[in-house]
Amino acid sequence: MAQALLATLTSAHGALAYTLIFSVLFACGIGFPLPEDVALVTGGYLSFIGAVDLPVMLLVSFAGILLGDYLIFAAGRRYGNELATGTRWIHRLITDEKRLRCEAYFARHGSGLVFAARFLPGLRAVTYFVAGASPFARWRFLLFDGLAACISVPLWLVLGRRLGQQLPQLLVWVERVHLALLLAGRAWLWPCC
Repeated sequence: MAQALLATLTSAHGALAYTLIFSVLFACGIGFPLPEDVALVTGGYLSFIGAVDLPVMLLVSFAGILLGDYLIFAAGRRYGNELATGTRWIHRLITDEKRLRCEAYFARHGSGLVFAARFLPGLRAVTYFVAGASPFARWRFLLFDGLAACISVPLWLVLGRRLGQQLPQLLVWVERVHLALLLAGRAWLWPCC
């Protein structure tokens, strides 16, 4: 699936390219297991080949990411407590004791967790859902998610633009970076669960 997505993204130009990148980033934000950073690198690559304008791609990427992230946060706000307490199989998996430990951990480190999760594919959606289910303020969520996006979005787009000639090698490197970050961050992000 990743290869087909990459082929579709790299062949798009103009409005179609912006729409596809926005859609992939939005889908990643709401939890679909799609490669967000690969989409960003590809957006930079599209700028490298002249298919899109980099500043517009930057804005489109920010919009897709922040909208998707906020939607999963809002879903946690609306449905998080209902799911944890009202669904028997989830309640067995997440006991009251474990839930209280996680909430306390999130109360102490919430801003840092939201910021760090931007760089941790696979844990991002869960973190943002938990943030929504906790008493974490919306403005704090948007602030720390936005600050992290101000680092990750330009970084991946510029890498895609600067290293466009080596796109296949760059994408292999991105996957390795993801794995390393996921392994390093997983222990810190959820020791209570």
